[in-house]
Amino acid sequence: MKKKKVVIVEDEFLISELYRHYLINLGHEVLASFANGTDAIAFFRENTADLVLMDVKLGNSEDGIDTMKKIHEFRDVPVVYISGNTEDDNLKRALDTELMAFLSKPIAMDDLDNILGSLKDINSSILYAERIQRAIFPQRREIARILPDAIFINRPKHLVNGDFCFIAKNKTRNWIIAGIGDCAGHGVPAALLSVMSHEMLRSLARKNLEPQEIIRQLNRNIVRNLARVDRSHKLRDYLDILVFRIEVEVQKITIADIRIPFVRYVAATDELEWHQYEGPRIGGGFFLPGQVALRSFQYKEGDFFFFFTDGVQELQGGAKGSKLKKEGLLQAIRRIIDQDQSARDIEFDMFLRKWQGGAVASDDMILLGFSPFNIQKQNKL
Repeated sequence: MKKKKVVIVEDEFLISELYRHYLINLGHEVLASFANGTDAIAFFRENTADLVLMDVKLGNSEDGIDTMKKIHEFRDVPVVYISGNTEDDNLKRALDTELMAFLSKPIAMDDLDNILGSLKDINSSILYAERIQRAIFPQRREIARILPDAIFINRPKHLVNGDFCFIAKNKTRNWIIAGIGDCAGHGVPAALLSVMSHEMLRSLARKNLEPQEIIRQLNRNIVRNLARVDRSHKLRDYLDILVFRIEVEVQKITIADIRIPFVRYVAATDELEWHQYEGPRIGGGFFLPGQVALRSFQYKEGDFFFFFTDGVQELQGGAKGSKLKKEGLLQAIRRIIDQDQSARDIEFDMFLRKWQGGAVASDDMILLGFSPFNIQKQNKL
């Protein structure tokens, strides 16, 4: 088994040294040992590891689970919690982090050996999950075939993505039905929800439903499926969603959205319009009538639409390490509107990468921008 790099966070010196002894005897490397969460957080701002051994109750009333939540804001590292108190409340809080195990003190060397041996299997599984997502979700070429000269930026925080795009064609109506979704969580749980939602949306898109009805039925399907495992009918990782329909023959776009903003560029007036609706999230319960925002626009030559998940606005960087936010995104859109069609995609991607610099992305991100007028009416969908 390949040597793993491990960080120990334990406030009792003798126990920390025992873990170190176990790990070295198993052929692994102890990068550092810390007696408090503050020093561990500072370490991970500049470094990473294959695994953290984290005591749940640290000295000075510090909490190991809260410490890991702070570390996971900027560093993706798995954790094993070790505690003399295995109450359900601690385990439930730990489930919100990327835990591999929740062990009771005292632990044996065999426990660590089994856990470190499973790291390779988990990493391989995540890589395979990423390949499955790439096979299911539309990629740049498919989107470009349906939306000519589209700008499409898809960057997960981790290998697997909680944000997704879907796109479908209705040949009988000469419609394009598409959209983007944003799972509030990250990693594998959000990836599972994104795959399930994508397949439901593809199925609903074939039923000639209005965009807001697609969203309502998606929510109903997710809530009902969730009821099989949780009587509260609620998700820990909610889903924000935007669905749009392009009616090519009449040059009309209809947009239904929940908590995903979009920008409309009107060529005739050279204006950028920001649209955002703060409605209920998918998976939080059944919707009431009118809880899905609906907007329709007649588009003309030169008009643009940009749809994006909140990871774009939350992207940190710039000269002062600040977030891009609404103002920065609007400025970026304004700059690329006048670019040649073939250059817009590259220019936008380069702008975001330059803004981010060496900062760690805090969220998954997807951005889809296009001019619906560029869809050729004479081409059969």
